[in-house]
Amino acid sequence: FFFQAEDGIRDTSVTGVQTCALPILEVECEGAYSRGETAKRALELFEQRRVYCKNDGSLDNGIEIVTHPHTLLGYQHDFNWSGLRTLADMGTRSWDNSNCGLHVHVSRKTFGICKANPKPKNYNERIPHMVRFAKFFYDNERMITQIAGRESEDYASFSEKGRLLEKFRSGSDTRFQVVNSQPNVTLEVRIFKGSLRKERVLCAIELVHAVVEYTRELHVKPNSFAWVKFMGYLSDNVEKYPNLFTIMNELFRNGYSGGNN
Repeated sequence: FFFQAEDGIRDTSVTGVQTCALPILEVECEGAYSRGETAKRALELFEQRRVYCKNDGSLDNGIEIVTHPHTLLGYQHDFNWSGLRTLADMGTRSWDNSNCGLHVHVSRKTFGICKANPKPKNYNERIPHMVRFAKFFYDNERMITQIAGRESEDYASFSEKGRLLEKFRSGSDTRFQVVNSQPNVTLEVRIFKGSLRKERVLCAIELVHAVVEYTRELHVKPNSFAWVKFMGYLSDNVEKYPNLFTIMNELFRNGYSGGNN
């Protein structure tokens, strides 16, 4: 599967269950560099074929940095994350500004693909997996918000908990949910706080990826969505999600205070 920008598919077709991703990072330009200069530098640092920049009305003087789809391994090993430090040195801020989020889009086409149904024929066959995916986030609000670094009723509410089947069958009247189902081709996970720290950006990508895969073949039973069950899945995939483990270990070691960046 692949994650996708909200303004349309920008990648070639995906065969099978290809693991790719697309995060959208919001930043504010608080230093001496203008928005245009910051965007130009971001394109240089990350390469124009890998990212593009957008305006966003929720930012005071900032931009959105949107990556084109990459595989998870591509993000972990081939992406120039040192560019984040360069942007921070320019006075760009994300974690330290309450306006900024990190949104991760996942294509609807990945949902419903499983051993019993490798090629879902229509949207209705994808709904059960989408509901399971969203339910995991809504059922684990405390741990999700700790890892994400924020909780926000304004930008990423949990208010649709208990109405997820209706959300995917009939649509949602708001995009400001932890899992936004309004984009036509994606589901958007909006809960993450923006960050210019490599481990945090990759943690967000890895968490969304892990939840997609954990819920793909999940048989719904009592406690299926419990965090401790998910931790069992992660324990079997430590090497696959190293940055997620880095952030979780920091939280468990230090206790969550909202101050990790």
